[in-house]
Amino acid sequence: MASPTCAEVHVDLHPPKKQVHDDQLQASYKELRSIREKQGKRLQYLETKAIHITIYYILFQSIIFLTITINSPSLSCQNWRIPFCLSLLVALIFGFTFFISIQEWARAKYHHEMNFVKMESVYGNICRIYHQQQPQMRSESSSVLVQLEERESNYKPDMVGVYCRKIYIYAMVSAMTAYTGLILYSCRSLLCLA
Repeated sequence: MASPTCAEVHVDLHPPKKQVHDDQLQASYKELRSIREKQGKRLQYLETKAIHITIYYILFQSIIFLTITINSPSLSCQNWRIPFCLSLLVALIFGFTFFISIQEWARAKYHHEMNFVKMESVYGNICRIYHQQQPQMRSESSSVLVQLEERESNYKPDMVGVYCRKIYIYAMVSAMTAYTGLILYSCRSLLCLA
């Protein structure tokens, strides 16, 4: 029979004082796991929201661009401000919404990682209590405790992931700004240079 994992520790093996502490740790671990699942769903929602905002933005700008292209003989150079202002308004509305959405996503992703760090710490504490209370594992417990302490010293959010998210955000905002600039330039140039 395999030895139980740290999370499957039997309650009747604990002394009363440690039993309360272990039960609290296990309840805390379950709560953190539940929170992490909810955060994962929120992250998926925010990613989907940002993608939808981007798609709708490109769609609206394309519609404006196509109306200029199709109706360019009937529009004169003097009317270039109308599609320009309409395109600029769409860009400002969608840009503001996209920026808020992407910031929420980055913040939620960071908290999701921090929750994982807390879960690892609580799990390490559960394992430490389990190994200290098992008489057959006392000889092995010193090496296991050293491994747990080394593992806990590495409990930090992934800073490479944080920087990659920032680079992703800047790249997306830059691409949307360039696209907006191209559309705004074409609003005037298609009507006045043609």
